[in-house]
Amino acid sequence: MDGNLEALIAYYRPQIEMYRKFWEEMSGEGVKEVGLYFVDGGKWVVVVV
Repeated sequence: MDGNLEALIAYYRPQIEMYRKFWEEMSGEGVKEVGLYFVDGGKWVVVVV
């Protein structure tokens, strides 16, 4: 997974950005942190959007 980590983050970043935007618009609350949890590696990765 580690060798592919940057590619996975780049692949999922647009989806995460969309979720963050929708959450902020629907709830009126800001999002403090977004990220991906990789089950195979048991790893949380913060994604900068």
